[in-house]
Amino acid sequence: MEVWTRLVVVAAFCTLISMADIKTLLIPDRMLYPFWLLLVVIDIRWSYYAVPSRMAGALAMSLAFLAVRQFYGGLGLGDVKLAFVLTYAVGFFSGIVAVFSASVLGLAYLAVARIAEKKRMEKVPFAPFLSIGTLLVMAAGGFV
Repeated sequence: MEVWTRLVVVAAFCTLISMADIKTLLIPDRMLYPFWLLLVVIDIRWSYYAVPSRMAGALAMSLAFLAVRQFYGGLGLGDVKLAFVLTYAVGFFSGIVAVFSASVLGLAYLAVARIAEKKRMEKVPFAPFLSIGTLLVMAAGGFV
């Protein structure tokens, strides 16, 4: 039951956040905070012992995203916060796989867009790719 609840919550919020990011290139905090709180409530209800390790993994991932943002640019603070929430949802090691998947999908999208349009894209929303990568990891279950 807990797995399906988590999957439905993650899919619903990822869809809303991705649509907002595509439209405005911003990830609203008013969507991220309830998303994270709902995941914490789910964990407290079904697996309260997992909260500290999920928080530590999410913090580590968000610090990595923050470092990339600081030193290389290209990521917004919304992407950092979304990485925190999504890593909390799937766990640290699955979060690494989700971020790798998101990066590969994003690069593939940029390559196709560049070939099709023959120009360089300045800004690309990363939330849809993070969302798809996370949902792929969740769909794979214990195989990742």
